[in-house]
This record gives sequence, structure tokens and C-alpha cells, in this order.
Amino acid sequence: MESAQRLARYLTKELSLDENKADVVRFGAESILSTLLATLAVVITAWLLGCLPETLVALGAYAVVRNFAGGAHCSTPWRCSASSALMFPALGKSAVVLSPHIPGSELYFVLVAGAVTLCLAAKLAPVDNPVNPIGDPERRLRLKRYSILAVLFVSLVLIGLLQVFSSPTLVPAGALGLVCSAFVLTRPAHLLTDALDRVMGYGAAVLGVTKERG
Repeated sequence: MESAQRLARYLTKELSLDENKADVVRFGAESILSTLLATLAVVITAWLLGCLPETLVALGAYAVVRNFAGGAHCSTPWRCSASSALMFPALGKSAVVLSPHIPGSELYFVLVAGAVTLCLAAKLAPVDNPVNPIGDPERRLRLKRYSILAVLFVSLVLIGLLQVFSSPTLVPAGALGLVCSAFVLTRPAHLLTDALDRVMGYGAAVLGVTKERG
């Protein structure tokens, strides 16, 4: 987006940043703007599908873990936003569809989701962002610990929700968000994301979107 480019150029000039740091600033500016648009798209899509609360719970569970663990990325913030606008409403709707088939088993569902996510986070987290790689071994270890704590925190919150809300769909939605945060750490998720990225790149080329960049 041109506004993100202008903001990045202004900050680069004012802070006298070199080219490498300028790329990070540019990526950050685009990420912030695209995240705002993605959140709006997620909310609208989920509302149209009738699964807004479930989608927000799934998004929240995913975001807490993702913040520390990282995961697969599309090549530009805008493609990440587009994939998010599809993924989270799909998780919310899946929870609505799934919940009638697991009545009374929500606790076990959360425990299994938490255990799977915990194992993968302990083994794979944190996953580097190519634009901002983790070079410090101490920071890498710290992020791994925070990732594990985030999984435990989200799991405990979901268990607590079982005691507070009577809705049978919210907790499964959060559990699906946890599982998704674990999946994006894996090699298959990276391959799937790369394929989706190429499809969106082809679509952008067909539509004549020539200024898209990461």
C-alpha cells in the first residue's frame, strides 16, 4: 500500500536507517496496516457466516501463541491478511459444525489440542520470519519458553471458559485456534502456505496488481 511505503520512507529518513533496517520498517508499516484491514475482513466474514464469537475466540487463541512461536508466512503482509480473512472464519464455522458431535467432551478436546500444541511448540518454536530472523540464541530460547507458557495459558483460559459460558462452541473454537497455531510451525504448513502464496501472486498478476511487495 502506498501509504505504508510513504510512512516507511519518512521513518527511514528521520531515523537515518540503513537499507536493511529500512526493509524491516517498511515490512512493519505494511504489517500494521494490513493487520487492521485483515481484522476488519475477518469480522465481516465471520458475521456473515454467523460465527463471529467463535471466530474471535479462535483468533485470540491463535494470536497469543503465534506472537511468540511464529510460523509460516506468506511473502507479503497483504497475502497473510487475505489468508487470515479466510482461515479464522473457517475455524469459527468449523467449531459451530463440530460442537454437536462432541457434547460433553469439550474438556478432552481442549486437553488434546493443548497437548499437541505444547509438544510442537517445545520442538519447533520459534519459527523465523525471513524478514526479521532470530539471530540471538538467548532470544530464541526465551521465545521458546514464552511459546510454551502461552500454550499453557491459553489452555487454562479455555478450561476456565467451560465453567463460565454455557455456549458449546466457544471452547472448541479456541481449541481449533490452538491446533492451528501448532500446525503453522510445521513443514507441511510452510509448503501449503508457499502454494497459497503462489496462487495469490498469480491472481495479483492477472488483476494487474504490480506494486504488491513484502
